Amino acid sequence: MNNSYYSPFTNDKTEMLSVYEIKFDDLKQLKEKEIEEGFQIEYKSTYNSDVKRKLPKIITSFANEHGGWLFIGIDENTKEILLVPKIDYEIQIQQIIKSNTSPFPLSFIRFLHPENNDTEGVVVMWVPEGEDPPYIAKGKIYRRGGSGSDPIKEIEDRYYIDKLYQKSHDNKEKIKSFCQKEISIYNRYWPDGLYANKDYVYRGMCDLYFIPAFGDRITKNYNGKDIADYVINESKQLKTYSNDKISTSGNIPFEKYSFSQESIIFRNTKKLTAYDKTVGFELFYDLSAKFHCPIQYVDDKDSTIKKISKIINEDSKVLEDFEYINGTSLIGTIFNCIGLYSYVINHFNEQNQEFLLIIKISKVKNNVLFFNIPSYEKFIKDFGLIFSDKENYFISFDYQLGLTRLNLINKENTSKLTK
Repeated sequence: MNNSYYSPFTNDKTEMLSVYEIKFDDLKQLKEKEIEEGFQIEYKSTYNSDVKRKLPKIITSFANEHGGWLFIGIDENTKEILLVPKIDYEIQIQQIIKSNTSPFPLSFIRFLHPENNDTEGVVVMWVPEGEDPPYIAKGKIYRRGGSGSDPIKEIEDRYYIDKLYQKSHDNKEKIKSFCQKEISIYNRYWPDGLYANKDYVYRGMCDLYFIPAFGDRITKNYNGKDIADYVINESKQLKTYSNDKISTSGNIPFEKYSFSQESIIFRNTKKLTAYDKTVGFELFYDLSAKFHCPIQYVDDKDSTIKKISKIINEDSKVLEDFEYINGTSLIGTIFNCIGLYSYVINHFNEQNQEFLLIIKISKVKNNVLFFNIPSYEKFIKDFGLIFSDKENYFISFDYQLGLTRLNLINKENTSKLTK
């Protein structure tokens, strides 16, 4: 949801190239176009202690304004390519930024080298406009001034500081507005039969909202039908997710799609009578997306209660007041949504290495997350039955080549039924 994007590099169609699309030969455009240092451009000829010291203020000044590009290995006067030795710049620079800035600004770093020399090259760093300003470096707020970064004087520049806080507030409101359910998806049933009670009982929903770091419109290069056909086909491919401890496979095969003005809506059933139980997926043309997933509950509540009652030595009548979520199904659904979205955005725009993921879980008060596995039985035997005290939960992740940064916005408020 970046508000602006600028690149000094273009292709033969004069379309701007992203940091992930440029090649080493594209760096010549900086001299050919006479791209001077300025509001969104900064050059450094070498990578030395002085550059390392200045990195936090350069990066935060870009993040506070409209983003910008930093090049290490290019002469600031002549724009000649000088080359710097190859080291792990991404790790070093990210460590410097993390240690000296707050909040941590998003950045993308690449090392481009000539075709016949992979030991020397140019460091290219792009910093997008930040979503959560002001970004502070070593206790000071910086903004771009001419070809450099200037600290803000709190008294004289109070108006500018207020603007940064307002921008942060506006960005949060945009995200909040986006995280609203718009597809007609419900999780409901008649508890006592079709004719005995006409009032619906609403059960839990899991909604996932994805906002990519790059919001380029995919309809510039693809038509709607090609996009829809790819998603349908990709959704039917079984995918495996694993780490050192566990491995699981699954998918959510979508069967039907329709078009709106700004999006394509997918459902994993063709039957109208099942629309209140289906998973809905809305893919917007800027590659943001929404998944709406009805939470599945255990097939046999009575047998589940009997099993839990025996494990924790609790009266089964007490357990009847709870609803029991199929934990394996819920976790699998979340993984499958993340997996499908990752494949989709990387197919249509390879530069999408990062995105914001927001998970909303609603209508789950007095719900129990149940797993029919031995380790779960041991857990509830040792710690008691865990159930939800809250109706709704709101969790946010920054997804960066895997879940490398996790932020729990609202800590889960849960209770336990002990032995």
